[in-house]
Amino acid sequence: MKIDFEQTIQVGDVATDRRLRLDGLFNFFQEMAVLHTQRVGLSLNTFLESGHTWVLSRAVVQITELPHLDDRVTLSTWSRGIKRFKGFREFEVSLRGRRIVAASSLWIYLDVRTGRPVRVPDSFEKLYGLIDDRAGEGDCEALRFADVERADYLLLVATRVSDYDINGHVNNAVILQYLQTAVVRHFGQRARVTEISLIFLKEIPLSVDEVRVAIQETAAGCLFSVAGADHVFVKGHAVVNGTAVIP
Repeated sequence: MKIDFEQTIQVGDVATDRRLRLDGLFNFFQEMAVLHTQRVGLSLNTFLESGHTWVLSRAVVQITELPHLDDRVTLSTWSRGIKRFKGFREFEVSLRGRRIVAASSLWIYLDVRTGRPVRVPDSFEKLYGLIDDRAGEGDCEALRFADVERADYLLLVATRVSDYDINGHVNNAVILQYLQTAVVRHFGQRARVTEISLIFLKEIPLSVDEVRVAIQETAAGCLFSVAGADHVFVKGHAVVNGTAVIP
């Protein structure tokens, strides 16, 4: 089952260049996943009462162009497959009939109390209506990243109460806000991320009041990590500029 949703890009979604921010894009992904779940008859309250939830674990996003303020885009999502405690979800963003963003993602079905993965109920395959088709070229399960060994740029971020979601950890979209800030500060205001692959290794809990976003330049962009004093929470790679449309 594929669902589509029309969305107009609002002032709160864009950066100073009037283009959709990365955290705005990931917010759309989260909202579409929730909308799909609601349309098949599973409310957020149902999950909360069951003590289980979906948590984004990995993503590969390919960006040809980011929409501007007031652009009306079509957001599409579908479930590609379910395997034990894993769910595979695809996303597309289209502008005037042309696909401008393609993303593949891997979600983990968790027991909220223990924080451990649990098997996805067998009924979910039929409810979600699986479509075995990838939006882009990314393979989330195959993602592997070297550690950031040399920080060419380091951004210290004080976490805010508003960064945390109902699961009690920094929302994944907020982490993309941290990353975009680091990319722009290091590469400049005209920098465009045209591909991003990342693994959410560990949740950032309420007890963490500061994180470090480290960037190490590569031939095509940068390796990055988001870490606290004792843990690396996120690691990945971003392609900067590339084929993005730069005015």
